[in-house]
Amino acid sequence: MDFHKDIPQYTRQAIVWRAVCDSVTQGKLNADNIIRIAEEKGREHLRKKKADFVLLTSFSAKLPSDRLVIRLGEDQLLLNRRYPRRFDRSKYLSIIAHTIPSEQPREYAWVRVPVVGRSWREAGDAALDGVNLLRGIWNLGLTFQRWRVSSDSRGPMNDIVLGPIHTVHHPDGKPAADSFYYEPEYRKPHKLCDLSERYDKLRQFQQSVMRQVNRSRAGPLLQRSLIRYARTQDEADLDDCFLNLWALLEALTCTAKASYDTTVHRAASVWLDPAYCVQELKHLRNWRNRSVHLSEPSDTRETHAYQLKRYVDKMFEFLIFNRDSRRQSLEDTMQLLNLPHDDAELKRKLSLYRKALRLHAAKP
Repeated sequence: MDFHKDIPQYTRQAIVWRAVCDSVTQGKLNADNIIRIAEEKGREHLRKKKADFVLLTSFSAKLPSDRLVIRLGEDQLLLNRRYPRRFDRSKYLSIIAHTIPSEQPREYAWVRVPVVGRSWREAGDAALDGVNLLRGIWNLGLTFQRWRVSSDSRGPMNDIVLGPIHTVHHPDGKPAADSFYYEPEYRKPHKLCDLSERYDKLRQFQQSVMRQVNRSRAGPLLQRSLIRYARTQDEADLDDCFLNLWALLEALTCTAKASYDTTVHRAASVWLDPAYCVQELKHLRNWRNRSVHLSEPSDTRETHAYQLKRYVDKMFEFLIFNRDSRRQSLEDTMQLLNLPHDDAELKRKLSLYRKALRLHAAKP
């Protein structure tokens, strides 16, 4: 069953569940009736009027000034050092204390995102995507191909992680819902990323990335992948982070439904020494399979995660900043990455293509 693109994933799931329940009530539990009911409920959802909302969240950054306004595509993000008092979270305090018993961050930057939606949840999801897109770009710039060795091999790879609570409000600051978003893996405040000296370069990097992404024919894939990049590297458990990074590498190489060998070949193609990279990626692929199928924890989880992060970062760099990959279709880019790594083999194929052109040109 195909849903309209403006119906978010969680709403689709709710529609299907309600369609199944209604079919049971009607005594007509069959595929045709479920689809009919779901399609009608989808149309009902799209007829709802959109309303204005504001997402309030936070992340682990020390801002260079009291207030920043950041435009990211159609989104406007308002960043503040101090909590915006107009926004009332009092009704959530007892629930928050029970849900997040750990110490709450006190110095994180506060982030507001004005957004429209047919429901508070639709608006909140869209706004969180905007926040995570910004964090994806910033963390890519701050941690590009970084390597880390620590004593406990735990903790997010991101410099800027989300705060534990995200609430949706009406424009006047009153709560828009009885519930809120929260980060179930939150344990303690993350070290603040001080942007005082780095913000100007980071802003230039952000603007450059968005300019190239908006020009690129792979723009939608890149935006989705940058959002996933931010969420993936928030993981404190680096075994889970590693598996999600591999899934992200498959997305960037368009190999989610292809063989692992294709993933490895394409990811290695953007490096100067692809033969070495193929061997390293095969090692990481084998470890990924052991982790999934045998549930083996890794004493070297941090090393594996940061090795894999290098390949994800490099694919972002290639897809965003390489002129040819921006201009040509995503399919052509993947065909380029499918080509042999060996110079002699490339020349042999080039000679064959030239002969084929002459052969076809000679036909009457």
